[in-house]
Amino acid sequence: MKKHTGEKIYTCTVCEKKFNNSSNLKRHTRIHSGEKPYSCTLCEMKFGRSTDLNRHMRKHTGAGETSFSCTVCNKNFVTSISYKAHVKTHTGEKPFSCTGCHMKFAASLYLRQHMRYKHGGDHSRLCEICGGNFADLRKHKLLHTGEKPFPCKFCGKRFASSSNCTAHMRTHTGERPHSCDLCDSSFITSTSLKKHKLTHTQENA
Repeated sequence: MKKHTGEKIYTCTVCEKKFNNSSNLKRHTRIHSGEKPYSCTLCEMKFGRSTDLNRHMRKHTGAGETSFSCTVCNKNFVTSISYKAHVKTHTGEKPFSCTGCHMKFAASLYLRQHMRYKHGGDHSRLCEICGGNFADLRKHKLLHTGEKPFPCKFCGKRFASSSNCTAHMRTHTGERPHSCDLCDSSFITSTSLKKHKLTHTQENA
């Protein structure tokens, strides 16, 4: 009952910050441990919080409200960070310089990816545009070119990847192939299922 009263009885053993429930404490400790249990299914990025993963996924799917629109090409963006990085592709501005080589980047994220993989990792899957390293380099490059070769056979909307297109088409067919083994819920994508399963974990926390 205490966790509903607002009393902060859960204490971080590293910094002694207090929380009113074990779930919030568990999320907080990832700051210290560096644990990132939430993985993007479309690229290699990982996150410590599900909300950060959901925000990241919208960059791939284009889902959700788009608050930032490019005045040059009218392309829309979910976050100001992605919008500002895109605008620099028109101006040619690349304010972030690599200290290990001559390359410059439009966004700090691109520089971090470049530093991680170009100067300290596997170079075979390195994107020469942003410096990131990706399991499916061909699919990743579509994000830079804006090419969307996969059309929905129901409404004609186009997607950069076949997986996103397949997930979208299920909104037309009603198909939900990913079922929870803990309850009767089913989902369009495996990502949605993973997110749902966390609710069971939190219930038992």
